[in-house]
Amino acid sequence: MKYIYLITLIGLFSATQLHAQSGVSTKVQNKNFLIEKGTGQVCGSCHGIAKKCDTVIESHPGRGMLIEYHFGPDATPQAGALAQDFRTWYGDTIFNSKPQGLNWPFYLNMMVNRLDRGVPYGSTFIFGPNNNQVQPEADKLVQEVSPVNLYMAPSYNPTTREITINAQAYYTADAATDTNYIQIAITEDSIISTQYDPQFYTANNGFNPSFNHTNIFRDNINGFAGDTVFNTKKGTMISRTYKYTMPAKYRNIACNPVHCKLTMYIADQKNFKGVQSFTGNISNATRSNFYGDALTAVSEVASNNFSIYPNPSNGMLYINNYDLINYTVEITDMQGKYIYNSSKLFGQQSAIDLSNNSNGIYIVKVNSANGVSTQKIILNR
Repeated sequence: MKYIYLITLIGLFSATQLHAQSGVSTKVQNKNFLIEKGTGQVCGSCHGIAKKCDTVIESHPGRGMLIEYHFGPDATPQAGALAQDFRTWYGDTIFNSKPQGLNWPFYLNMMVNRLDRGVPYGSTFIFGPNNNQVQPEADKLVQEVSPVNLYMAPSYNPTTREITINAQAYYTADAATDTNYIQIAITEDSIISTQYDPQFYTANNGFNPSFNHTNIFRDNINGFAGDTVFNTKKGTMISRTYKYTMPAKYRNIACNPVHCKLTMYIADQKNFKGVQSFTGNISNATRSNFYGDALTAVSEVASNNFSIYPNPSNGMLYINNYDLINYTVEITDMQGKYIYNSSKLFGQQSAIDLSNNSNGIYIVKVNSANGVSTQKIILNR
C-alpha cells in the first residue's frame, strides 16, 4: 500500500477525471450510519444477513453504507473454485486482536457506527424477523445531530492508477473527544466468484459460481490507525488531501477501480494494531465513487432480490434472481430508446446478449412483484 498525506491541494493532470462537488456543508446535519460486519465465501448465513443489512440501508436512502471484512475460517481459501482470497492484513489483525483469538465482537454479527451494545458480545444482531437490532439502531442514528460534517472530492488517473482525495470535515459542535481520527476505506463491488449461498442457490450443493460480491473491504487510504484530528471544537474546518496508488491485485483478486467506492468516516477512538476494539463511536460517515463524475451514478447492485453483472459488460449481461420470483427486464439507452424488452422470466439466472449495441451507458429496469429495480450499466465491447 502506498499513501501520501498532504496539507495543500495538489494540481491534477488533464488525464485525471474529477468528481466535482461544492465542498463540506457548515450547516447542522444529522448522522449517517456505517454497518461493518465479518464474512467469508464459505459462510452459509453471511449473504442472508448482508441482504437484511441492505434492507436497513434502503429504508434510509443515501444515509447508510455497509463494509464487509473477509477473515476467519470461513474466509480461508480452499481448493478449486474457492481459491480466491478476499482477506486483508487489516481484517486478519482485527480478527486476531485478542490473545484467545476469534474475538472480533461481530464476526457473524455487526456494529453500527461502532456502538458497543455491551455484554456478552458488544455487537449487533440481525437474525430472524423478530431479532433485528440493526434497524432500530439505524433509525435512531439518522435522527441524531452529528457534531461533524464530511465531504470527499476524489479524482482518479487511470494511467498511473493513482487516486487523489480532497477530504474535508467541519465541526458544527464540539466532538465527544478532543482527538478524532479520519479513516477512508476502499470497498469493491461486482466481483463475480463462487460463494456458499444455500439460502438462495439450490444447485451445486448451495455453491453459487456466479455470486456477485459487494461492499468488500480492500484497503484503508489512511493506514491502520487513521489520520489524527487534534482540534475537534465547534467551528473547526479540516481540509486534507490524500494520494494512494491502487494495486492491480489485492492478494490474488484483481482490482477494478470502476467498481470501487470510498467510505470516509470519523471515529472518537484510535485503531491500534493488535488491540482493535471497534468501539470508537463513529460520529459520521459518507461514501463516494472515485472514478469521476461520468460514473458516479452507476450502481453495481439492482436490489436485494436481483444482481446484474458484469458492470462494465463486454456484451453479455447476467441477472441473478435470488428470491425465485417472476420478473421482466427492460433496457433503454440514455435517450429512452428501448434496446431490449423481455417476456416474463423465471429461474435463478438469465443471460442477455447486448453485443449488437453501441458502447455507452444503458438503464436496466427489473420489474417484479417486489417492485421496480433500476441500475445503470456500462457497455464496453
